[in-house]
Amino acid sequence: MNTLKDMQNLSMEEPKKSKGSKKLMVPPTPQTSRLGYGTGVGVYSMARGGASNSQNLSPWALKKVERKFKGQKVISDRLKVESKILKSLSHPNIIGFRGEGKTKDGRICLAMETCGTSLDALMEKRREEDLGPFPPDQIFKVAEGLCSALNYLHQEKQLLHGDIKSFNVLIKGDFDQVKLCDFGTPVFLNKEGIAVDDTQEYVGTEICSGAFCFVKN
Repeated sequence: MNTLKDMQNLSMEEPKKSKGSKKLMVPPTPQTSRLGYGTGVGVYSMARGGASNSQNLSPWALKKVERKFKGQKVISDRLKVESKILKSLSHPNIIGFRGEGKTKDGRICLAMETCGTSLDALMEKRREEDLGPFPPDQIFKVAEGLCSALNYLHQEKQLLHGDIKSFNVLIKGDFDQVKLCDFGTPVFLNKEGIAVDDTQEYVGTEICSGAFCFVKN
């Protein structure tokens, strides 16, 4: 799978259950807490293990189509694509896939591992508290983690993330883990160039100018 046509075909498919996989039980919104949001979707923290949680299970991050966007096929298709992409990836610096399903009213849901807070939130906190730049060791950890994730995507999966920004970089603990998330606007590489669906503010000049884009971009 490495062309835009592949992605479009992929987005039309319904999620398939893998052998032995359990059905994702999606709790009602009041039983979750909001973590963030995106275009037409909300991200919530989903507790597991019931009220007692005797197994001490960690929560999952649940991304689902917002109710008011239920009828917009492009939103649902984008989340289906993200679900299938995450399921195919395995890298310590990429957010982990946990499950997929639907709400009672048929909205697509994607369950992922949770991972602290976003790099953007940490940047905003430092601005508010006038803390200045991050220490060099923290900057290095972010750069190292992202470079490792992107090298894996580009070289092994022939895939561009399509929306690199501080909101989509998650930090756990004292920069113990750095993970890339939000694969809703992927770009598949082909021999001639690529198509892009990106957050305009972060689009590279080579894309805005209409030039071909390759892994080195």
